[in-house]
Amino acid sequence: MIFHNRLLPLLLLPALLFGGTADSLKKLLPSARGEERVDLLISLSRHYTDREPDSSLVFAKMAKDYHVKQDNPEKDYRVFFTLALAYDYLSKLDSALLWYEKAHAAAAREGNSKDQAGVLSNIGIVYKNRSQMELAIRNQMKARNIYEELQDTVGVIRTTVNIATVYSNLWDMANAVVYYTQALELSKKINLEIGVLIASSGLGVVELRRKNTEAAYEYLSAFYKKAKEMKSNTFILNAALNLGDCHILMNEPETALIYLNEAGRIAQKMEDWESLINIDAGKALCYAKLGDFTKGEGLMMRALEQSKNSKDRMLKKTVLEHIVNFYLMKNDAKAAMRYFDRFTMISDSLSIIAGSEAVKLLLSNYELEKKEREIADLKNKEQKLEIQRQQLIILLVSILLATGIGIIIYLFNQNKRKLRYAKELETEIELRKQAEMQTLIDTNNKLQLIMKFAKLGYCEVEERERVVTSADLLFTNIFGVHPLPQKRLTFNEIALYFSKESRYVFRDYVEKYFADPQRMQGKQYDIPFTSSGGRDFFASFLVLPDSESTPGNLHMRVLIQDITERKTNEEYIASANKRLTELNAVKDRFFSIIAHDLKSPFHGLIGITQLISTELSPKLTQEEAELVNYLHSISKNTFELLENLLEWSRTQTGGITYTPETIMLDELVKKVISVQSGQAKSKGVRLTADYESGIFVYADRYMLTAVLRNLLSNAIKFSYPETEVSISYSKEGTNAIVCVADQGVGIPDEISTKLFRIEEKISTPGTNDEPGTGLGLALAHEFIVKNGGDIRVESKLNEGSRFYFSLPLSKGQ
Repeated sequence: MIFHNRLLPLLLLPALLFGGTADSLKKLLPSARGEERVDLLISLSRHYTDREPDSSLVFAKMAKDYHVKQDNPEKDYRVFFTLALAYDYLSKLDSALLWYEKAHAAAAREGNSKDQAGVLSNIGIVYKNRSQMELAIRNQMKARNIYEELQDTVGVIRTTVNIATVYSNLWDMANAVVYYTQALELSKKINLEIGVLIASSGLGVVELRRKNTEAAYEYLSAFYKKAKEMKSNTFILNAALNLGDCHILMNEPETALIYLNEAGRIAQKMEDWESLINIDAGKALCYAKLGDFTKGEGLMMRALEQSKNSKDRMLKKTVLEHIVNFYLMKNDAKAAMRYFDRFTMISDSLSIIAGSEAVKLLLSNYELEKKEREIADLKNKEQKLEIQRQQLIILLVSILLATGIGIIIYLFNQNKRKLRYAKELETEIELRKQAEMQTLIDTNNKLQLIMKFAKLGYCEVEERERVVTSADLLFTNIFGVHPLPQKRLTFNEIALYFSKESRYVFRDYVEKYFADPQRMQGKQYDIPFTSSGGRDFFASFLVLPDSESTPGNLHMRVLIQDITERKTNEEYIASANKRLTELNAVKDRFFSIIAHDLKSPFHGLIGITQLISTELSPKLTQEEAELVNYLHSISKNTFELLENLLEWSRTQTGGITYTPETIMLDELVKKVISVQSGQAKSKGVRLTADYESGIFVYADRYMLTAVLRNLLSNAIKFSYPETEVSISYSKEGTNAIVCVADQGVGIPDEISTKLFRIEEKISTPGTNDEPGTGLGLALAHEFIVKNGGDIRVESKLNEGSRFYFSLPLSKGQ
């Protein structure tokens, strides 16, 4: 990406001598003579500078030719500068540099520091476009020095932006941001709108090169909008070109092509061939992203061919970088690698340039010229300072003598302090040694105390003689051997304390260690023993790492614990677990029998009572009808209790398998409402639904149906006739939130906190004295939690209740 620096010369163009349109100026031209004609031609050239650079050059040449005939040196600067500017805008950099230098010489002859600074700044821009970055920064720094001396803030802003642009082209983004920010703050301070605009656009380019597209787009879109308002082709070209690159990075090739085509039309009109090269390369990447590699490759090869004639190595580097990216998108690794080698070569050359300039910039004229001016001032005052210099020498000798004496006294005192400090340090070291020794003693005592309470014994076995050389009291207590160190025990002596079956177990364990110490260290072994008196016990052995042993003289250090009680408990737990498993199997069989043998009769009973109440009701007396209805209601409620009890028991025993799937809430809710509509109708309760259509959740269909059925059944049960029960749901983040609301009796606060706990027996009759099971809400809570959701209630007495539960949305929602 190349950021074109044709904006900033406009900040400091000398004022036009003639106002008005180009046509009005042309009408004055035939009658103008002498210096007036030169001024008219200069004004016409400036008018066409960024609109029609070719026309600008024609008028600039006419002004130069006519000026030569007039022989008026006072006009040299204006004529030469105008001609250089015209060449600059046509990218004829050699010619532009030649006439800028002549303009600089003319401004120097006239003694006009501001004009000299303006020309130096434009010379710096030319060197930047020729990739001569050292000369670019040197000239910009010279110009900035002059503007600072003149207190010309606009000039300082202009050169500061140009310095930032050079750093940006060198990919030194840190320095680029520093200088662009300085220019932006100065522009805001003096309310220079064009300075704010250009500095902001520069920051946009920096962010673009950092791949920070969001910040870059914010800067560049504001720049583009302002450029449109100003109707400046140069501004619009730069803004559109950089916005095109921004949308390429944002992976928006269609939008990028719109901006690049607009930039291309302007560049074609201005005959800005280097911009056209960059535009072709950018459009090629766009077509590659759109899959049109044939069209993209044609544009990319045209850009490469035309870049060969450019002296701008940054442009060549950018084109090669675009080509590498193009072939990578095309999956042509061979072609990408071929151009990558060329890209690396030119990148390395630019890095060398940047590195050498970085050293030279440390000695740049920005500081050097200040030093030279100071030296010049010192030379002018040299004679006046001669006497003072002699006096200063005498004073310095006196100071040196006094300083020498002071240093001797200081060193003497320092030596005394060091000796005192060394003594203090020696005392402190001794105190620290004593403290550390006491800490070791305390730690050892604590360790022994811990081992005592943990009932950990310790022993040490020597490899060479195969004897227990050291053991504590707990070791001897565990194995029932003679206390040590009164005597050293051999394996044969230890064996006397064990039965024949266990006699050689400890010895075999030791032999395994000395055969392969690394394998045994840090591992725990539980070994059964039987004493000679017939006592069965378990000992746990843990071999400690030993860093002091040497080959052929190993020591085995072991922690030993009597774990007989733990082993006994483990056997008891294993036996109890086996018994519990058998009891669970019996319980599961019991519930299976209940499910099969009780549910079938209830189906028949409910069906018969329903048939009698509907088909035979005309033949029944009122008392008989009420009895049948009561029997039907009791049957349904008892069956509901049975179903809830069985479902809850299945959740506790793992009888219900959690099988999640993608479920459309609309269909499931309609089915549940249809099932519960009979209950609602018989009680005079309206069922309504208010929901956001097309919501899919990821849940177990059986469990979700049971939850909705229980919540709707409860809502109807506790509602008054002629009231409404509603179900609604919507999306909230990554979850669906479902609400079942009624206008019934409500729930007291002290009960609402216990509703979802199975251990709390909460069962209240409905508004028509319908009995409750006390299991429905506990079951609903179990199922919702199983599906990764949550359930809660909001209720007010005599106003109704709202039950909310959440479920995760399915993927893609």
